[in-house]
Amino acid sequence: MRHTLCSAVIGAMTLGLTASGVFAQETDVDLVTFFGGQGCTIGAESRAEALAAGIAPDAIDAFQREVLAAGRARQEGAWVVLDAATCTIRLPDFDPVVSLGDADIAGLISASDEYPEDPGCFGQGVFHTLKQRDGWTPDLANQRYLEFLANGIILGDLRFYGSNPLRTPPGFQVMSGACGEAAGADEIRANHAYISDVHFDRYIRGIGSDTPCEDKGGGPIPMVIAAEIQGADLDNAAEAQAPANVWLSVEYDIISYAAGWHQGMSASSRGTPRPPLCTYGDG
Repeated sequence: MRHTLCSAVIGAMTLGLTASGVFAQETDVDLVTFFGGQGCTIGAESRAEALAAGIAPDAIDAFQREVLAAGRARQEGAWVVLDAATCTIRLPDFDPVVSLGDADIAGLISASDEYPEDPGCFGQGVFHTLKQRDGWTPDLANQRYLEFLANGIILGDLRFYGSNPLRTPPGFQVMSGACGEAAGADEIRANHAYISDVHFDRYIRGIGSDTPCEDKGGGPIPMVIAAEIQGADLDNAAEAQAPANVWLSVEYDIISYAAGWHQGMSASSRGTPRPPLCTYGDG
């Protein structure tokens, strides 16, 4: 995954410091924007992305010192997490190599009437198929699959949607083309408003503020945070509520996995969260 920034913006970033050694405000804003797509987190992973985008290491170092000194960020182990007043966690940019139109993927999409109780088209067996691609290890197929799903969710072409927590959808629903005309599609499209930077930021920070990084257990309940984001009144659950996706947290989580915010993730392991998805309590 790599963020695409225009050369003019990168040039402004790499100039870095003013003559007095203080960050120019324009440069500061540009760096905030860049790291917003990295979970508002400065660490080895996001630093590597920044360097690959042409941002000078001295500019990153000076920016990190400035935000820590100003109390605009906190140290979380080896990472620095910018606060919400400084940085909005943006939906990451993905450049997936898998698409719904690929010959080996298009045939995996169900007919719109295959699941009578769940109208719409659903993808089935995509990960298994990707593992069969030449030269693709299970771990590579897993990463490419996650990027495919995350990008589809962000664009609104794929959704994992349902209103009943006791009923799991048959799979990721295809919302593009004729598949997007199935019964209930308008409700699903309206719910896509929650796949936005501001709501994603609220979810990630809600998870990260109370989830221990050192695998001590506990932490907030993702489905509860996602329900609150959608305006659910959990204190009066018996009353009529506006339509909501009870699986929105799954979609947010898929995006965070595809972004690489879990250490040690593989085809056989979810790995463990790292900031901004957790806290060491030392900030």
